[in-house]
Amino acid sequence: MSPLKRILAFAKPHQKYLFLSIFFNLLYSVFQIFSVLVMLPVLQMIFNVDQEKITKPVYSGKFSEYFSYIKTSAFYNIQESITEYGAIKVLAALCIITATSFLFRNISRYFGSFMLVNYRVGITKDLRSKVYQKFLKLPVSFFTEQRKGDMMSRISNDIGSIENSIMGSLVDVINAPFMITASL
Repeated sequence: MSPLKRILAFAKPHQKYLFLSIFFNLLYSVFQIFSVLVMLPVLQMIFNVDQEKITKPVYSGKFSEYFSYIKTSAFYNIQESITEYGAIKVLAALCIITATSFLFRNISRYFGSFMLVNYRVGITKDLRSKVYQKFLKLPVSFFTEQRKGDMMSRISNDIGSIENSIMGSLVDVINAPFMITASL
């Protein structure tokens, strides 16, 4: 069995943290997109950008036009709200929605990172326990031939290297697709 497969076998008991991290990173990506999109009308209102009158959009049923329809509908609803309630009230509501969106975005990011850290720490703890159990089973002659400081250094440095390289890469592999999706 390859060393990577042996190390990832330690990950099985901690999968719930991985799945929760993926869920919260998905939420983070959704709130990231939403928070940026909500800021567009706020900035247009602040800088008084003149816009043409938007007519009520009609959805054609094509999936490729779905996001365009949602954006146009949102701008149409904002435009209608401005004429009905006034620009100041709509701006205040949009600012509250933007702040709430950023709050939920950051909370989702925090919980995603928190769950991934629990995943990582659980695997590292199990690795350390397994190495400790292995050292307890070694014969006494092994300990008389090896220097104790070298053994302790090897244990902590090897597991630290595994944690930093493999688990650090795992964090990037999990978070990168969501960030790419949010950016696109």
